[in-house]
Amino acid sequence: MCLFLRGDQFNPAHTRMISIFFSLFYFSINAGSTLSMFITPIFRSIHCLGQDSCFPLAFGIPAILMLIATGLFMVGSFWYKRLPPTENVILRVINTIRRALNNKRKSTESREHWLDHALDGHDCVNNINCMAHASICAEESFVTDVKSLVRVVVMMLPFPMFWALYDQQGSRWTIQAMQMNSRIVGNIYLLPDQMQVLNAILILIFIPFFQAVVYPLITRLGMRVTMLRKMAAGGLLAAASFVLCALVQLAIQGTLVPPVEPNTAHITFANTYPSDPDSLCSFTPNQRIGRRE
Repeated sequence: MCLFLRGDQFNPAHTRMISIFFSLFYFSINAGSTLSMFITPIFRSIHCLGQDSCFPLAFGIPAILMLIATGLFMVGSFWYKRLPPTENVILRVINTIRRALNNKRKSTESREHWLDHALDGHDCVNNINCMAHASICAEESFVTDVKSLVRVVVMMLPFPMFWALYDQQGSRWTIQAMQMNSRIVGNIYLLPDQMQVLNAILILIFIPFFQAVVYPLITRLGMRVTMLRKMAAGGLLAAASFVLCALVQLAIQGTLVPPVEPNTAHITFANTYPSDPDSLCSFTPNQRIGRRE
């Protein structure tokens, strides 16, 4: 609802302003996320209430900030442009699709798009929506919008798979990072639980970079930058990144200890005391440890 309300503040013709707004909105979200990942652990480590950690402070400050943000949102709502809903758009879309499918099944006439069959038998003279817009056919305009919606829905079909893979950054990808040495270069390390912070930092870097450099450059090259093209390009890049993660995991698999075979056991000894290496126990690969009855 928050996004829809903010989108209503712009006229549909202001596509560039809408694009910049949502980029700033997404930038703000990730900026707050990045700061919270750094600051919240500091609050948690403070001694309070006789404890070594202070979870009330770590959770309390974000809660207070959320209340302040909600209050500012409510105060500013008096200046918002609020467009009351005039009809149930979802129900109208469903009825349009249903009518198009029924008319297509009954009709022998070929249409450029199957949704155009929703206009079979349509008469602007007796249609209440068309009567409100004398210059255009409102029903035809709505069918055009539904066509765009269908194209977007088709493009959204891979999104469940994308989010299923993306959300593994807090689970499987963290485990993958634990199987690596975490060294970036020299003495610089990226710990497994810091990976999500890097994601937010990259977003903060890429949003202004793409808005100020990449998109204007693409426009100068004669290619029109649209929302759908951005999403399609992002989806392809995300798919490529998932493939790279799979290749990295295959490389890691070759360095891991092979799984334990049936009827065998794997034992790891960790000696944390200083000692003479010659005095440590060692076993040959085929040596068995006997068990005394």
